[in-house]
Amino acid sequence: MTGSRLKTDIFLSFLFIVILFAPSLVKILPDKRAEVLNENRKLASLPSVDWNIRNIIQFPKEFEAFFNDHFYFRNIFISYYSLLKLKILKTSPQKDVVLGNNGWLYYAGDGAMLDYCSLQPFTPIELERRRIILEEKQSWLAKQGIAYLFIVSPNKHSIYPEFIPKEFHHGEGTRLDQLVNYLKKNSDIKILDLRKTLLKAKNKYRLYHCTDTHWNDAGAYFAYRKILEEINRMLGRKNSKPKDLSDFEILSKKGKGGDLTVIAGLNNEMHEERIIFKPKFTRCAQKIKLPSYLDRSWILERKDLGPFAMECPKAKGKMVVFHDSFTGALYPFLSEHFHKSVYIWLNYPDFDLMKQVVETEQPDIVVEELLERFLGYMRLEQEFPSPTWRELFDRSDKTLIHITPAFDASRFKHLRRISISTSPDGFFLHCTGSRPHFELPSMQVPSSLRSVVRIDISSSKDAFLQISFQNKKNKGFESSMSRVAALKKGRNQVYIGLANINLNGNLRLYPGLTSGDYTLHDLEIRSISDG
Repeated sequence: MTGSRLKTDIFLSFLFIVILFAPSLVKILPDKRAEVLNENRKLASLPSVDWNIRNIIQFPKEFEAFFNDHFYFRNIFISYYSLLKLKILKTSPQKDVVLGNNGWLYYAGDGAMLDYCSLQPFTPIELERRRIILEEKQSWLAKQGIAYLFIVSPNKHSIYPEFIPKEFHHGEGTRLDQLVNYLKKNSDIKILDLRKTLLKAKNKYRLYHCTDTHWNDAGAYFAYRKILEEINRMLGRKNSKPKDLSDFEILSKKGKGGDLTVIAGLNNEMHEERIIFKPKFTRCAQKIKLPSYLDRSWILERKDLGPFAMECPKAKGKMVVFHDSFTGALYPFLSEHFHKSVYIWLNYPDFDLMKQVVETEQPDIVVEELLERFLGYMRLEQEFPSPTWRELFDRSDKTLIHITPAFDASRFKHLRRISISTSPDGFFLHCTGSRPHFELPSMQVPSSLRSVVRIDISSSKDAFLQISFQNKKNKGFESSMSRVAALKKGRNQVYIGLANINLNGNLRLYPGLTSGDYTLHDLEIRSISDG
């Protein structure tokens, strides 16, 4: 054996020993990247072993996914890869994050950068459907003596375009510009566009986090003042004055990077100064959790995001707010001005839910707060007021797809973490891992505005079913193009409405968003006649 060959063999043997003992060695490494790296998804779980042929066939693929996600040096590699792209190549390690100037990061997902460049405009029918839905909500609430305010929280791109790289050419108009102009010409309804307010205030304070999608306390404060001004005008309130800047101690504290650094794998590398508004007064409004509010199964990313109320005994009036994450910094300010405020983290509440909340709370005003980039995902199938989806389904005889126990299972496509077998009363679905799914046969999209999906399914546990769709503008099955329904253990019938506008006919079914056993007894989609 030559000396060179001997050295190679010794090196390979040493490398093998290092890899073998990596799980133990990593515990004493000072670099915590080996242990923790937050990702914007759920990692694969260790598959269970049930000794039947179906599970044995699935086990190798599931274990490989688990091993890839939990390999000890995986997080180190991801973190250093992200750092290499940032520091050396000066590019973003993640397609949904744009590296701006002076340490600013921007979100590119949900079509945000396409909209900034005016490359994803609304069509006339999309604008008209939004007008109709907003007017219907306002009219239905007004008949009950309730005011309605629709607020658009601006994308960071709209307030700080100066830090966006020049290769992203700012177009002449965004979808929000389109909607505002369309409503001015065709409707009496007014939406609260906060862009002018924040553009005017940006010279006083930095209003958004540099490394996060959200506004900071300063941005939320100036938004709050404008929102309260509009609420006071609508309700005729003269004694509900906003807090002054002098009522707060304005602090700056260095903290970790925001959600965009997490997405990019740079949360250990990027930090920023956080602007904090600390009240000099004792807050009146106190938070009350509502874990079983309306006895509904709330679809939440985290348990702490469920409905809650804020109560201020010395204030008057009731407010209900349907919102997204931007209200997180807003509600401590607004809640001081109402005896009770109920906050529900939900974009696009349907008629059944809004009706139930209104009947329960009897509010003076209903507020919807929506981030600018989410305007594209308004649920155009909605009507206010409206029959239930079940009633609409039962009225229709125009079947688009019908899957019964006699259906040919080979027509199901692209199975992921799921096995399908026939049974006398349908299809047995064995699901493993996170987000198991399969695609339905493509359907012919009708010319009507809406369709309804009826799903008859048995579940081995309480779970959430999801149906996702593709549209002509975006061929991916994104969570924003999905509808979710709660399942109880046992047999369920769920009805889900879909907008046919821009639908391309491809649908994906997630029987449950986690592992479990299900039986699909029947699935039928019917077109709903307009008018």
